[in-house]
Amino acid sequence: ALSKLLMGNSTTNPTSPKSLNERNGENNQAMLHFIYNSKLVGVFVCHDGNHGEWVLQIPFFPPFQTMDDFTEEKVRGMIWAGLGIHPTNDNIASAINSNDEYRFDILSLRPWTMSSLVAQKYVNDSNTVVLAGDAAHAFPPAGGFGMNTGLQDAHNLAWRLTLLLKNEASGSSLINAKSILGKYERDRKPIASQNAALSVRNYQRTLRIARACYLDAQHPQLLIKLLDSPPINFLPLHSRREMFQKLVQVAMMPLRSLEACSTASKSLHANYIESNVRAILESGGSLPLVFPSFELGFAYDEEKNNWNPNAAMDTAGYVPRVKVGHRLPHVVVEVFDASKDQNVCLTERDVASMKVHSEKGFSDCISLADISSQLRQKLSVVDPIFNLLPVFSENIDDRTNTAKLIKSIADEFEMNTVVTPVFPKRPRSKFEGVVLVDKNQKLYTLAKREALSGTADNSNDLIAIIMVRPDGHVASVSWIHEAYANDNNSYNYSDQIRGAIKDGLAHSI
Repeated sequence: ALSKLLMGNSTTNPTSPKSLNERNGENNQAMLHFIYNSKLVGVFVCHDGNHGEWVLQIPFFPPFQTMDDFTEEKVRGMIWAGLGIHPTNDNIASAINSNDEYRFDILSLRPWTMSSLVAQKYVNDSNTVVLAGDAAHAFPPAGGFGMNTGLQDAHNLAWRLTLLLKNEASGSSLINAKSILGKYERDRKPIASQNAALSVRNYQRTLRIARACYLDAQHPQLLIKLLDSPPINFLPLHSRREMFQKLVQVAMMPLRSLEACSTASKSLHANYIESNVRAILESGGSLPLVFPSFELGFAYDEEKNNWNPNAAMDTAGYVPRVKVGHRLPHVVVEVFDASKDQNVCLTERDVASMKVHSEKGFSDCISLADISSQLRQKLSVVDPIFNLLPVFSENIDDRTNTAKLIKSIADEFEMNTVVTPVFPKRPRSKFEGVVLVDKNQKLYTLAKREALSGTADNSNDLIAIIMVRPDGHVASVSWIHEAYANDNNSYNYSDQIRGAIKDGLAHSI
C-alpha cells in the first residue's frame, strides 16, 4: 500500500466553494486543491463544482487513528479549515442549519487504501473468467489513469467477446477462446503496468509540495514503526495513540506561520516555504495534467511492451505512427460512395460524431482514428469489423480495378472484413463500396515514413495494405511492390494481399 486515506464526500451550498473556485476575482475552477495548514493537510477533489460536490482526502494512520477519531464535528471543522472558513463558536449552530456560506452536508466518510497493483493473469486457465477495469488493476488516482485504463480494457475486450460468442453459436472453429482472450491479456497487461508505474510517479510528484512545507510522507510511517517496536510497544495502545496524535500536531505546527494575513507579518520560515513552493510550480515540478504518449500513443507491440520510460519522458508528445499495434493516426479524409459517384449522405448523428473538418469540395469528412467503429455506423453493420485499407499513391493509374481485386481476395476469408480504399483523389470509375479520399496523402506519407525507418529499401513501394482491428489499432501493414501493382493477375500480388490479411488476423485473434 502506498498510503491510507479517509475519503469524505460532501455537498455544499453553491456559494460555499467560491473560496476554492475564485482567484483574484476570476472564476478558475480546478479539479484538485491541495491544502496545507495547521488544521488540515489534505486534497479537495472537485466532482461537480457547480453543484458543490466534493471529496476530501485526509491521511489516515491506523491503528493509531480510528474512524471514531473523525467525528462529524471534527470533519466539518477540517472542511471549513480547508475552505478558509472560520465560524466562531457562537455561530456554528446557525451556520450548520442555515442556507449560508458555511452550510454543507457530509454524505459519507470511509477509509481507502491507495495501491498500485496489476493482476498476474487476466484470463483463467479455462477461459471462463476475464478481468478488466478495477478487477485487473488498481492505481493511485494521480493522472486519472484508473478509469481510462479500464475503458481501454473494455474497448479491447468487447469486440473479442462478440466474435468469440458468435463463433461458438455458429459452431465454427475459426476463433479459439484461448488464443483470442490470451491476446487480450497480451495487449492490456503491459499497458496497465506502464500506467501503474506512471501513476506512482505522479503520486510522488504530489508529495513535492508537502516536502517543500517540511512535511514528509515517510515520517508518519517511521513514527508508526517506532511505536510498534520495543520497548514502546509495551505501552497500552491508547497511550501510543495519544503519543502519535500529539506528535502529528507538533509536526503541523510550523504550518501556522503560513496563516499570517500579510507578507510583512509572515515569518522567515513562512517566506522560505512559499519560496520553495513557488520554485516547484514555476519549474513545472507539480502534477502534469496531460500525458500524450500514454493517452494517445499506447500501443500493442513488443517494442511498447518493453518500454520503460523515465520521469522525464512522462509528458513527451504523441508521434502518430502507421505501425502494427498502434492506433491508426488521425487523418481527415472524405467519405465518398464510389458506387453512386457522390459523397456519402451523413445522418444527423453522423454529423455530430464523425464530421471533424469541412472545406471546399470536402463536405463529408471523418477522421481515420477509430475508423472501424465509424464505418460500422455508416454501413449499419452490427458486428465488429476488420477494415482493410489499400492506400494508393498518385503513381497508380488503375486504382479502382486494383481495389476491386483486393476486395475479391478479402471476400475469401470468413472474417467480417470491409475493404475501404484510400485514394489521393476521387475515382473516375465506380467501385462497389465506400472510398476514402486523402487528397494530401497524409496517411500514405505516414506509412511511407514508417516503412523507410526499417532496413528494407521500400523506395518503389506504391500501395500500402493496412489492416485495422475493430478497436482502431493497426493489425498489419504490407506493401505491394511496383512490379506487382501494375500486374493484377500476378500470383505474387494476390498472395501478398492474402498474407497481409492472414498476418492481421493472426496478430489480432
